[in-house]
Amino acid sequence: MKRLLLLVILLLVTCQAAQAQQCAANTTITSPISFTGIDILSGGHVDTTATLTIQCTGLIGLMQVCPSFSAGTGGANGSTSRHLKRVGGTETINVQLFQDAGYSIPWGSLTDPSLGTVPAIGVVLVLGLGGTATQTVYARLFGNQQTAAPGTYTSTIDMSLRFGAVSLLTGCNSPLLTSTQNGPSFQVQATVPKSCLLSVQDHVNFGAVPLLNSNIDTQGSLAVQCTNTTPYNIALSAGNGTGATVTDRKMTGPGGATVNYQIFRDSGMSQNWGQTIGSDTYAATGSGLLTLKPVFGRVPPQTTPAAGTYNDTLLVTLTY
Repeated sequence: MKRLLLLVILLLVTCQAAQAQQCAANTTITSPISFTGIDILSGGHVDTTATLTIQCTGLIGLMQVCPSFSAGTGGANGSTSRHLKRVGGTETINVQLFQDAGYSIPWGSLTDPSLGTVPAIGVVLVLGLGGTATQTVYARLFGNQQTAAPGTYTSTIDMSLRFGAVSLLTGCNSPLLTSTQNGPSFQVQATVPKSCLLSVQDHVNFGAVPLLNSNIDTQGSLAVQCTNTTPYNIALSAGNGTGATVTDRKMTGPGGATVNYQIFRDSGMSQNWGQTIGSDTYAATGSGLLTLKPVFGRVPPQTTPAAGTYNDTLLVTLTY
């Protein structure tokens, strides 16, 4: 008798949950982003860079990550500039973060389009290893801010990430980017040091005179530029004439002959200009802008010496 052999074949299927694709929360960026070598009076830009590192986990493929930067605690003027605020004060200084080495594309925000665009960064994922990508952040402290007061200026900027698995980079507004998370906050800072610049604009020249029988007055000028709110003093030495003092200076000519002269801080020729701070120096406070300070000179009546050229050299010292 034939019998039927009934065989039940069991198909064993093993199912494994797919590994979720995500970006690790330990995204890092250089912090603080610091500007060094600042010479605020020169009026030039100061540039620096930082490195943004993004780590992602997931299956083989491409992850697109869009790091978004907030305006920062110092505030911003749209995509034109971000502001750093002086510690202990309310003054600000203008900086910006850029995506490119040409400093032309501001690094903006996905939640505040007025700050500019956000770059799309591709992270290539390797099975079991994930992936890492780095991006340079270009930072610029803008020039022509000579009136900024000395001090440390800071701003804290928040970062957020928008990301998703893609086959190619699609732009940061793509609906394929379905995940978001907060990245680290970071600081941008700049320290503006006190500084001054000093030069001679016009020397004191009494000209050619036949006789020294009356006052001969003239003036020169010094060009001085000190950082805003910086107190300074300018002192003038007694000069090189034998026996000269800061109140009775001497120009020397042929055969060692001399002509007495005086230097004053005021046009009324009443405030002598010497070298004792708190007594007879010129004292002022900088504004950050170039200032011309007149130097008033007088040759008083005296015996006229032999004809010739008489001169003297004064050492100008600026203390701040």
